[in-house]
Amino acid sequence: MSGGPGNVPKRVYCGLLTQLIVLVTGIVLTMQMHKVGVISDQNTNTVTQVSDDWTTLPFTKIVVTDDKCALGTIPVFTRQWAGTEMGCLVNKLDWIGYGSS
Repeated sequence: MSGGPGNVPKRVYCGLLTQLIVLVTGIVLTMQMHKVGVISDQNTNTVTQVSDDWTTLPFTKIVVTDDKCALGTIPVFTRQWAGTEMGCLVNKLDWIGYGSS
């Protein structure tokens, strides 16, 4: 009996191919995880904001004023936005047949 490549069962080839795929996948994942592990190169602003939001207390009282905030209070809206065009908001439901008699 001669032992050549034609005598090797297909399951051996499949096993070798599977091991090769696992090896290459492991090497690629290791290289990618090394890049992820360097925190200083990443933008962590979103994570920091979530942490800050969790420590922020909810509004319990809002006082509307045209002057500066009173002592011991903080401004809720620090800038005003007037929109892109002058106009008024009209809550009108007529376009779908509701709201008008």
